[in-house]
Amino acid sequence: MEQTVVILKPDVFIHIDRDEYSQLKKELPEAEKFIEYIQWKIRELNLSIISERKEVLTESVVAEHYAEHRNSPDKFNGLLKSMTSGSSYLMLIEWENAQKLIRALIMDIREEFLATPKVARRNMTHASWNIEEAKMEAQLHFG
Repeated sequence: MEQTVVILKPDVFIHIDRDEYSQLKKELPEAEKFIEYIQWKIRELNLSIISERKEVLTESVVAEHYAEHRNSPDKFNGLLKSMTSGSSYLMLIEWENAQKLIRALIMDIREEFLATPKVARRNMTHASWNIEEAKMEAQLHFG
């Protein structure tokens, strides 16, 4: 079995400027409904959510999570600001090919809601990029 991490920030578009809001193709549902929607999509793929919780991520955890972006200060600082603002919803997913399936699902969600899914400046959804990253993120966020 393979594990991967999903982090949802469904409220990132609440307090933003007009330019960023224009990234939305359609209105995001209220945070809890958005989380339920993603959970339903995950279960529809027959994946198992083995652990989940809502929390405000600390700056040190986010800095470790996005350490590969330290050489790009604008991106890194943007991620720190975005990911530590308000609550995040974290899920640890386990199944065969979990990382690949979740990554595809997250891209589908971004395509559904965002006008510019590949260059979105705010991370409303995150999924591990590869198996090595998934292992690191699972350890960082779920021990």
